[in-house]
Amino acid sequence: MALPDLSGLASQLGGLLPSNDSLIKGLVGSAVLGVVGAGLKSEAGQNSVDPLHLIFHPQGSVQATTKPTISAAAFGALPADARAQLLAQGVAIL
Repeated sequence: MALPDLSGLASQLGGLLPSNDSLIKGLVGSAVLGVVGAGLKSEAGQNSVDPLHLIFHPQGSVQATTKPTISAAAFGALPADARAQLLAQGVAIL
């Protein structure tokens, strides 16, 4: 019993598979994205990408926490004891 000739089948399947060049580009692209993504999860990585903290805000910073605010007009309309209480709580007056 003779084995069938698979040389024609291999050449036909070769057109369906990606080239070595595209495989290498895909692997390098995935590795770069993985490294960048892992770096952005760390504080040091965020500091290197955004040293002025315009996008990433360090933990405990004013930008990282939402601070309650009140307008100056509304603050001025409050009784004195309510204004003192808001100031003690750290409410920002805009």
